[in-house]
Amino acid sequence: MAENSEKWNRAAKGFKQYIKLEKGLSKNTVEAYMRDYTLFAHFILRQYDVAPTQVEQYMVERYLAYLFEECNHARTSQARELSGVKSFYNYLLINDKIEASPTEMITTPKRSRHLPDILTIDEIELIINSIPLDNIKGKRDRAMLELLYSCGLRVSELTSLRLSDIFFGEG
Repeated sequence: MAENSEKWNRAAKGFKQYIKLEKGLSKNTVEAYMRDYTLFAHFILRQYDVAPTQVEQYMVERYLAYLFEECNHARTSQARELSGVKSFYNYLLINDKIEASPTEMITTPKRSRHLPDILTIDEIELIINSIPLDNIKGKRDRAMLELLYSCGLRVSELTSLRLSDIFFGEG
């Protein structure tokens, strides 16, 4: 283990210099990549005890599973951590230390999308009823809000609507 650990330490020095000087990454990004590198190196040494040049794709996949299952890292964190690992293996490729990257076929975890908060029916009615109808602008604004709400339109769809888009005969 000590032999492989030393190989990871030597690789870390070269990688840090590469991302700092050649890639010109900011200090914070360099620190984040090095944290990601260290976490990855420790995982590989604990689980497989291999040198950085001997890492295979299934090991990287197992690392991602570890981040998700054991560390409870969010997908965005996993994606950033994988980016650091991919950058490390690109460094090894550029310096002819490896022939192919074990990260080449690994896709970045997708960010989960959350549904937006929505207004209640009472809140919508309160907004619509708060518009005064004593002038033409008020009538226009209320009609626009009613249309947005009842048809589920986007604002851009509403503003591009033309009278010819409305089929009165079909309701």
